[in-house]
Amino acid sequence: MDKFDLDLSLLARLGGHSAPRTHRGAERFPGMTITYALIQMVEKISERSDGLARIVTKAKATKLLMNKANACVGCVYEKGGIEFQEHGPVIICTGGFGADFTSESLLAKYRPDLMHLPTTNGEHCTGDGIKMGEAIGAKTIDLEWVQVHPTGLVKPDEPDAKIKFLAAEALRGVGGIILDANGKRFANELGRRDYVTGEMWKNKPPFRLCLNKAASDEIIWHCKHYTGRGVMKFYASGADLAKDMGIDGQVLVSTHDAHYEASKKQEADPEGGKWPAYPSGKTHDEASGKTGSGKKFYHNCITGSQVLAEPFYVAIITPVIHYCMGGLEIDVNSSVINSNGKAIPGLYCAGEVAGGVHGNNRLGGNSLLDCVVFGRVAGLHCAQYMLGGDLKETNLKELIPKDTEKKKQPGESKPAPAAGASAPAKEPVQLDKPEVPVGELQAWPIEHFGKPSLGIEILGNHPIQAFVPITEPLAECFGMGEEPCTCCGLFAPPGPEKNKAMFVFGGGAMITTGCILVHAPLWPFAFGALVISKFNMDCAYCK
Repeated sequence: MDKFDLDLSLLARLGGHSAPRTHRGAERFPGMTITYALIQMVEKISERSDGLARIVTKAKATKLLMNKANACVGCVYEKGGIEFQEHGPVIICTGGFGADFTSESLLAKYRPDLMHLPTTNGEHCTGDGIKMGEAIGAKTIDLEWVQVHPTGLVKPDEPDAKIKFLAAEALRGVGGIILDANGKRFANELGRRDYVTGEMWKNKPPFRLCLNKAASDEIIWHCKHYTGRGVMKFYASGADLAKDMGIDGQVLVSTHDAHYEASKKQEADPEGGKWPAYPSGKTHDEASGKTGSGKKFYHNCITGSQVLAEPFYVAIITPVIHYCMGGLEIDVNSSVINSNGKAIPGLYCAGEVAGGVHGNNRLGGNSLLDCVVFGRVAGLHCAQYMLGGDLKETNLKELIPKDTEKKKQPGESKPAPAAGASAPAKEPVQLDKPEVPVGELQAWPIEHFGKPSLGIEILGNHPIQAFVPITEPLAECFGMGEEPCTCCGLFAPPGPEKNKAMFVFGGGAMITTGCILVHAPLWPFAFGALVISKFNMDCAYCK
C-alpha cells in the first residue's frame, strides 16, 4: 500500500470471517487496484534502455527447459506461430484451471461433477502452468479441491453463459441478503462459501442478492458497475421488486422484519439464541439457525415497514466455479517441489497455480493476500538464486527510467534484441489522414506490424485513434492516446486529455496509454473492467 500509494482504506467482513479483515478502496475492486499499480510499474520499468524488464504479449508458454542437473533454466513460448526461448529461472503465475471444460482438462479429471457449472474464471484459466510443471516432474497437491462460489451474477439476456461475473463478497458484508424464488431467506449470508452454495442447492431458484439503500450506499461503486454491466438492477422500491419477482410485497416485509428482529436480539443477548451459530455460539435467526450455521453478524438491517418504499439494488445469482485450491506444491520460499519432496532449482510459482496454501476451502480475501505475499517471496528467492551475494535492496522509484534512459523510438538507433527475442517489428505505414468535422469517424486500411488492419480516428475536439486487426472484433481494440507507442512509435493527435487512452471491449472500457495491439492483450480483466474518467463532455462522441 505504501510503495504503490494504494487506497485500501475500507475494512469489511466477508463470508466465513469472524471479524472484519478484508480491505478495499472507495472505488474499484481491490484486485483491480493492486494489479493496475503493478502492471503500470512494470510497463514503466520496461521502457528502460538497458533491458531490465521486457514484456512479451500475445504469446503462450508451452514448455519448461531443464538442464542435466534437473534445474529449471528457462521456458519455450510460441508467438505468431514461431517458437522462442527465454533462459533463466522461471516464476509461474498462470492461475488455476477453472475454465477448462475440455474432456482432457484437470477439471474433468479431478472434479467431473462440476463440469456442468459456469465459471468466473477467464478463458485463459486452463491449468497450463500446472501441466508444464507436471511434465518436468513437479509435484501437485489438492487438485480435487475446487471452490464453488455462491454468487455468480446472471445476466438476464444471457442466463446460460458459461463465463460469469462474480458478485464481490463485500456486497454481503455490507448487509446484502439472499432470497429464494419465494422471497424468503434460507441461509447465513456470511457463512462459508461452500455452506452458502450447499444451501442454495437445497432451495428454489432463481436466487437474488438484495441490497437496501444503506447497504448499497456503502458500496455504491460496485453496484453502479454491476448495473452498467447489466448483471444488477436498480429498483425504486421494494414494491417494484416484489412485482418483478411475482410475489406479494408482504412476503418481503415479513422476511426483512424477521431479519431485523434477529439482529436486535443478537445485539441485546449475543449468546441467548435458540440455534447454533457460525463460527461459534448461538443465534436468534431462525432462517439460518435451522441450517446449523446460524447468522450472528448483522449490518445495515431495515425493518419490514421500510421495505415497500425502500430502493434496492438486486442481482440474480447462481453457484459458479471460482477458485482451485490445488496446484503445484511449493515450500516456504515459493520453490516448486518435485516428486521426491525436494525444491526444483530455478523454478518458483505464486498465486492460484500454487496448491496447498488454502486447505480445502479458501476464505474471501486470501487469494489477493496469497498473490502479494508469495509473489514477493518468489521474486525475492528467485533474485537470491540468480544474484547470490550480489543481491541488494532496490527502490522502485529509482528503476523508473529518466528520459535519457528510455528506449529509442523507431527511426533512432536501437540496441540489438535480447537473446530469444523476436525480430524487430516492421515499421508501420505512415498515413495521410483527411480533415473531418468534430466527432466524425474516419477509417482507412493500413499495414500495422505487417498485418492488414484498419486505422480509425475521430478528429477534432476529442481525437481518438486505434489500429485494429481486421480479424478481431472492432469492440476489442479502440483507443486514444497522446504518447507514442513504445513498440511502433505511432502517435494519436493531441487531445484535451493527455496521456490517456480508452480501450472499449464488450461494453466496458479502461484508461491507459500507447498502442492497442500491445496493451489490449495485457489487460482487460477476465471479468471485464469499466473505468471511465475525465472525458471531454463537449465531444460529440462521448455524449
